[in-house]
Amino acid sequence: MAELRATLVQIVEIHQRNFEEIVDEIGKITVEIREMQSEIGGMLVENRRILEHLFGPEDNDSTEQ
Repeated sequence: MAELRATLVQIVEIHQRNFEEIVDEIGKITVEIREMQSEIGGMLVENRRILEHLFGPEDNDSTEQ
């Protein structure tokens, strides 16, 4: 019985380490996603600026498409 208990403890420890590694990786991925979102936001602002420079300000009241 003691051997079974020791084996189960080892299994739990291994799974806990794996879980902690996965959580750490998810945290890193989340940071990368936030950085990409920020970059995309900056590119959208720059694209709007370029379009306004080329074609003038967008008229939201216009019914033309």
